[in-house]
Amino acid sequence: MTATSDGAPSRARVYGSVRSAHLERFRTMTPALVIHRDRRYDFDPALAAGGPSPLRQLGRAATVLHLLRTPYDAVELNEPLMVSRWGSVAAQVAAVRLRGALTRRPAAVGAYCIDLTDPVDRLALSRHVPRPLGRWWSRRVLRFLVGRMDRLAFGTEGSRQLLERYVDPAVVATRARVFPAVPQPCDCPAGGVRDAATVLFVGAFKERKGIRQLMEAWDALPADAGLRLRLIGTGELLPDVRTWAAAHPEVSLVVDPPRAEVHASLRAAHVLVLLSQRSGWWREQVGLPILEGLSHGCEVVTTDETGIADWLHRHGHRVVPVSADAPEIAAALRSAAAAGRTAEEVTADLPRTDTRADADRWLLGTADAAS
Repeated sequence: MTATSDGAPSRARVYGSVRSAHLERFRTMTPALVIHRDRRYDFDPALAAGGPSPLRQLGRAATVLHLLRTPYDAVELNEPLMVSRWGSVAAQVAAVRLRGALTRRPAAVGAYCIDLTDPVDRLALSRHVPRPLGRWWSRRVLRFLVGRMDRLAFGTEGSRQLLERYVDPAVVATRARVFPAVPQPCDCPAGGVRDAATVLFVGAFKERKGIRQLMEAWDALPADAGLRLRLIGTGELLPDVRTWAAAHPEVSLVVDPPRAEVHASLRAAHVLVLLSQRSGWWREQVGLPILEGLSHGCEVVTTDETGIADWLHRHGHRVVPVSADAPEIAAALRSAAAAGRTAEEVTADLPRTDTRADADRWLLGTADAAS
């Protein structure tokens, strides 16, 4: 069954926020209504138009009422480890279960899980909850949420292991399947020439994305390094980035360009860099720019904060400690730039299908659990 009697999708995804990369991916995923509260800075309305997954922007209470009133075969909710969504997810899963009990038509409930932030850390640092109380609270909330979900698709083993600290591993195992969060090669139109000397940063100009560490490492490169840096993004550190870039003729800055230009820059670059840093309770889950770089055949330079650090290291990319100093990062940049692999050789390590789309089909019941 793919639609309700009025033609609406019989499946739904509930997101806290959506961005352009989500909109691109929805086109390859199971058709489903995407209910969301917020839209990120890079949300491109043109990508939302005419896709197989319609969007509907609703507040917290309206989302719960919608789930109470609307028949669905399957619903994807935010992952249980996302502390900021605990209240919303608890109300949403209760609404889906209550509707199923009243109508005798239960819906499958699942979540895609990549969070690596310990909820006790998040509660302690953002809400000043004492750690013993935070541990007690986390166990009870997570056991409630997981106990009312049918399927948990994990993008990283680290996320699964973290959840198992708070929920019986046997309970998690009955619901879990791992779909490594590695992309398929991008199918965007080929064009342009890859520049072996170009290093690319794509993302938010924020402390936690390591933009300061990148600028310091760039200044530590020898004068004859012969590399060029392209910075794409926007954010709170834009004034600092703009001033720094203006003093470096080999650095170009593009502020919040359209997606087509981002794809073109990814195709042209040899190295993609994302130096994620911990910031308070926040920790990088995977890092969307890393996935985009991989999908276009870029060599990746990143820190060991990403949830796919082991995969990157095994496949020849450069993973430095999050505590790495500027000379160490500079050396990693030079090493990646000197790598002789072509884009095709890099993408040969990637799966032929999008594992996130594979996880989605499993979560929403359009692929067999054993497939």
